[in-house]
Amino acid sequence: VRVRAEPAQERTTCVSHEDLIASAFPTLYGSPVVSLVPADETDTSVAPRPLRVGCVLSGGTPAAGGHNCICGLFDHLEAFHPGSTLL
Repeated sequence: VRVRAEPAQERTTCVSHEDLIASAFPTLYGSPVVSLVPADETDTSVAPRPLRVGCVLSGGTPAAGGHNCICGLFDHLEAFHPGSTLL
């Protein structure tokens, strides 16, 4: 499935320790939330170019299936954006 990024009006935030998180991730915190939505083959906003994608885990209580999400993200990048990097 091809997807495209669709930015929202909503900005990234956190539930606590806002100053600490904002200082640790100054270029990410407060950025627009982006949703991945299906794109068809004629959508010119979807370029099959290599991407650099970061995945941040909370470090809190382990979440069942979290590794499956990361594996799925990796597989998608390999299939639709060869040469991409998953951080």
